[in-house]
Amino acid sequence: MKLSFFSADLVEEEEGRWCNLLGAEPVQFKIRSLHCDDVQEWIANETLRLQKVHDTLELDGKTQSLLFRRAVAEKLLVGWSGILDDSGEVLIFTRAKAMEIMVERQWRRLSDAVSTIVVNRSKILFEERDTLGKVSENLSAIDSPSLSSPTPIGE
Repeated sequence: MKLSFFSADLVEEEEGRWCNLLGAEPVQFKIRSLHCDDVQEWIANETLRLQKVHDTLELDGKTQSLLFRRAVAEKLLVGWSGILDDSGEVLIFTRAKAMEIMVERQWRRLSDAVSTIVVNRSKILFEERDTLGKVSENLSAIDSPSLSSPTPIGE
C-alpha cells in the first residue's frame, strides 16, 4: 500500500468532517481535527489560564473534562444535522447551543457521544472509507495498546 494512502486530508482537518452518531442515524456532527494549530493553541492557552486560576500545575479530572468539552464546543464542533428540538423543528447549529450541549449536565449523554466521536476521529477508528476501515480492523487485531475498537454510542 502506498504511503500517500495514510496522509492526512489537511483541508478536511481544518474544515471538519461529517461523522455519524452510531445508533442514532441520521444524526451527524461535523468535527474538526484535534491536530489543527488553532485548536492546540486554544487548549494550551486555556490550560495555562486554568492553572493560574486554580494555582496549580496539575488540573483535576473534572477541570480537564470541562476543558476538553469547552474545546469541542469552541473549536472542534462546527455543525450538526438530524437533531430536532422538542417541538420537532430542526435545531440550528450555533456556538452558544454547542457550548450548552457540551457543558450542561442535562445534555451529558449527547456531549459524551460527541466527545467519543472527537476522540475516535483523532485515532482514525470510526467510520472511514471502506479500505481504511479494513486497515483499522487489521491494526486493532495486532493488540497494540494504543489502538482499540471504538465503543458504539448508546450501548
